[in-house]
Amino acid sequence: MTEFQELMLYTCFGAVTGVFIVELIIIIATAISWTKEKIRKRKEAKKSARKVD
Repeated sequence: MTEFQELMLYTCFGAVTGVFIVELIIIIATAISWTKEKIRKRKEAKKSARKVD
C-alpha cells in the first residue's frame, strides 16, 4: 500500500468509528429523554387524579 492509500484507510476508518460512537451516544440520550418524559407524565397524571378525588 502506498502512503496515500494508508492515509485514506485511516481517515475512513476514523470517520466511520466516530460516526458509530456518536450515533450510540444519540440513541442513549434519546432513550433517557423519553424515559424522563414518561416519568413526568405519570407524575402529572397522579396529581390530576388526586385533584379529582
